[in-house]
Amino acid sequence: MNVSFKEEKLNQAAIYDIDANVHRLVRSIELLAYINPLNIAQERKSFFKEKFNYQPDFKYRKVKFKPYKLHRLFFSQRLERIENNQIQSLYKDIIYTYSGLVQCIETIKEPGNKFYFNSLRFFGTPTEKMVDNAKFILHHQVPVSEKALFEKTLSTEDAIEYFKNFRDQYGFDFSIKTSTAMSAAAMVSNNEQSYISRKIKNFRITILNY
Repeated sequence: MNVSFKEEKLNQAAIYDIDANVHRLVRSIELLAYINPLNIAQERKSFFKEKFNYQPDFKYRKVKFKPYKLHRLFFSQRLERIENNQIQSLYKDIIYTYSGLVQCIETIKEPGNKFYFNSLRFFGTPTEKMVDNAKFILHHQVPVSEKALFEKTLSTEDAIEYFKNFRDQYGFDFSIKTSTAMSAAAMVSNNEQSYISRKIKNFRITILNY
């Protein structure tokens, strides 16, 4: 019985050890932090100024980790120390998942289609249903009965104030930042626990009549 108890303690220690190692390795990996070009606002202006006859030259953030070293550290985890097959399989999946994400990040700046193919390998090829849903969202016509009650334009400062009030009202803990190096109007960073708003002239919100 003492031997069994000792083995169980060693197994638990192995799980805690590997979990801490994996968490330390993955905490700086966030695709959205690297995929947004730093000079997207400038290149967008040039693209429209030249009436779409301009090839954007995007600049990206420097990767804060060494991809090859990270891959090596991922696969050096001694998962065989975990006796439970389901838990061992869980950590295998985590390691393979983040290794694929690292491959996406390290090829963002590379010429050719490396990032494209790594993304397909990591995220998978969209199904026909996904494509149909995307087309529906892009081209959906709102019936007259569901027309907006009103549309309101907010400044970036207004949007930030709204999210500050939302954060305080529901007791969330996240920081609020602005950035010009974003393609979307807003995004969240899990790594930094923050909401990031793109610095643009205004946001337009629509209140629907349901």
